[in-house]
Amino acid sequence: MSAFYYFNRPTNLAFHDLTSRLSPPQNLRSLLGLGLKFIPTPHQSTMSSTLFSENGAFPRLNRQIDLRCFFVDSDHLNPSEPSEGYNPRMYIASEWNPPFSNVPRPLSRRLAHFEHVTTSHFRKKLRVTPNLLRHQRFALESLRQQKDFLIVACDKNLGPSIIERDEYIKLAFRDHLSDPHTYQYLTPADVEHQTDRIQSLLDNWITKYHRKLTKEERKFLNRHSSTCTDPFPYFYLTMKVHKTPLKTRPIVSCSGSLLYALGIWIDDKLQPVARQQKSYFKSSYVLKQDLLALNLPPHAKLFTSDAVSMYTSIPTAQALREIARYLRSNRRLFPLVPINALMDALTIVMKNNVVQFGDTHWLQLSGAAMGTPPAPPYATLFYAIFEDTILEEFGANLFFFRRFIDDIIGIWIPTQPSSDDTLTWNHFTARLSEFHGLTWETEPRSLSTIFMDLTITIHDSQIATSLYSKPLNLYLYLPPQSSHPPGVLSGLISGMIFRIYTLCSDPIDVRVRLQDFWNRLLARGYTAEKITTLFSKGIDNARNYIDPTAATTMTEYVPNLFLHLRYHPQDPSPQVLQQAWRDTMALPHNSPPLATIPVRSRETNDNVPFGIDRLIISYHRPPNLGNMLSYRKLDNTSGPPVSSFR
Repeated sequence: MSAFYYFNRPTNLAFHDLTSRLSPPQNLRSLLGLGLKFIPTPHQSTMSSTLFSENGAFPRLNRQIDLRCFFVDSDHLNPSEPSEGYNPRMYIASEWNPPFSNVPRPLSRRLAHFEHVTTSHFRKKLRVTPNLLRHQRFALESLRQQKDFLIVACDKNLGPSIIERDEYIKLAFRDHLSDPHTYQYLTPADVEHQTDRIQSLLDNWITKYHRKLTKEERKFLNRHSSTCTDPFPYFYLTMKVHKTPLKTRPIVSCSGSLLYALGIWIDDKLQPVARQQKSYFKSSYVLKQDLLALNLPPHAKLFTSDAVSMYTSIPTAQALREIARYLRSNRRLFPLVPINALMDALTIVMKNNVVQFGDTHWLQLSGAAMGTPPAPPYATLFYAIFEDTILEEFGANLFFFRRFIDDIIGIWIPTQPSSDDTLTWNHFTARLSEFHGLTWETEPRSLSTIFMDLTITIHDSQIATSLYSKPLNLYLYLPPQSSHPPGVLSGLISGMIFRIYTLCSDPIDVRVRLQDFWNRLLARGYTAEKITTLFSKGIDNARNYIDPTAATTMTEYVPNLFLHLRYHPQDPSPQVLQQAWRDTMALPHNSPPLATIPVRSRETNDNVPFGIDRLIISYHRPPNLGNMLSYRKLDNTSGPPVSSFR
């Protein structure tokens, strides 16, 4: 363990203890207080042999060079000019390799030299310096082996918590799965039937609307369907520790499931429709800009409203009917939306959402299919259809009205006399809940309110905004001892500074928030010397973004090559690898620059410059504490099966 750790260890260490019967293991505060994104140093650094393994760094780099030489004068190599029909969300990278080697001999020799020099820097480290103390490593190993507790993430990013495994399962049944109107238990025979049924529905849909899909869309859907090995999403909980008594939020991890690709396709078609709705806004920053531009009349008051369990409360049949009617009656507004294909796809996804919780499977009977990509625009559009009526009926009072899925922010202008205004207000709040059983809880009107991550205040007929954080926020920023790739700290600091500058309207408040952020980083083990330059850079970037007079320059696209590596702090530094690249590939001694090496064009048979001299070290991170202590898949080896709690 480096001496640096003893002088700069995090002092802000905390987690939420939700246990009620059993005593959790010792030393958890020192471990969980690091945060679930903390990355323990892997036991073994990168060995040179792994660089040559299948899908290793060197084979991938070789393939990039082969492709560059084969397509050296092709226009499609510039991603700033994507090909027609290209959609990054549904793009599948080709595994095709050039049929013959077009790499010139000087380039091949340079590449072999680079591989030799780079390999010499990678050695198997027999003694890897850990970034966890002995008692922390013991606590981690104890948590991974025991069967009584789960480490569960808290809602609203409020940090990690620990709870008994059986209590966690009971909460899942109590709060969600035991509701017979929302979830139906599936027997193993039912699960097999649903798998075959969903696959059949998906195949038939692709066949039926073959001509409505682009080539890339067909490839994306067919590839995912044929390679899917885990057909159903995983159901798990996050803890609402800011609620008393304790409540839970259901989360469904849909990525990779059988209907995931179709959900991506639906989301791609439905998002433009949702964005056209009157109450839609893109982000907290856009909302803040809209609010600050208002010139408020006297007596204006803020209000917020929140839908109760919106996703599971949406009646599926009515929602599909209303959305289909809306799309067909507004066909001219959305000429690129294939309505019939979209509605059939929505029906498949919304009526066949099967989730797995441990060794049990459940069919969601009502509501937006949780966890699926189209759930947010589906819910947004469904209520917007009724919302237009509300906006027209109460237009004299609703000076401002925006909604983010199930959260409403508005500014109310009272009518006179006050008795009439009370009646109008009560009528308005009741009307919000008059659409297919959705219930809205509306806060009293006031001069200040909290909405999403903003505190919004009316003062002297002007709006002021500031960042809002839950009182239970533990501020567990990633400590410097974490084995995360270079650049993560820079992104953390610049991202938070950007939020402060773009969401706080008062310059004094900005300075206070920056000081708080600075102090919290120091409490997490960072030194002033380490973060001073990063703060200055982050502040400059944020100021340039919000300054309308700041000049923005478009940078010309420059092609790059990538060296893909798993990060380990005891591997050669990026500077060492870049120096090896410059010495052997980009600018070797007494040799022409890499970009000028001639490559034979397949189309013209002329020599064309290779055109690339820059290498980017592309790191992927090792597993973090959240990965090591993941509770999303409750297998039977970690305790009694979930089915025993039914």
